[in-house]
Amino acid sequence: MKKTAWLLCFCFLITCWNLKSPVAFAKEGQVFTFVVDQPALLHFLKATSQEYTNAMKKGVTLAEFASRKGISESKLIHYFAIRRQKQMDLALKKGQIDQGMYEGLLIDMNHGISKAINYNPQAFK
Repeated sequence: MKKTAWLLCFCFLITCWNLKSPVAFAKEGQVFTFVVDQPALLHFLKATSQEYTNAMKKGVTLAEFASRKGISESKLIHYFAIRRQKQMDLALKKGQIDQGMYEGLLIDMNHGISKAINYNPQAFK
C-alpha cells in the first residue's frame, strides 16, 4: 500500500508540473499522464522498495537517492525522458494526444523531470 501511495504521489507531482507547461493549446479531452513503472525504476536505481520508501519518508529527493546509488542527475533525467517519450509516442499513436500537444510536452520535458526528481516530499509537511 505504501509503494502505491508513493507512486501515486510521484505521478501526481509530474502531472501537476505538466499542467504548468506551455501546453495551453491542448484540445479539450486531451490528457497525458506519465506513469512511473516502479519496479523498473527500482531496478535502475539498484534499490529495494523499502530503501526507496524510507528515503522518501526522510525527505530525500529522488535525485539525492540516485546520487547515493552512484547515478548522476543527468542519467536519471535521461532514464525518465526515454520512458516518458515512449509513453507519449504511444499516446500520440492511439490518438489520445495530437501532434501539437506532443511537441509542447517535449519542449518542457527535461525541465519537468528535473523539478520532479528534485522535489522534497517532506518540504510541505
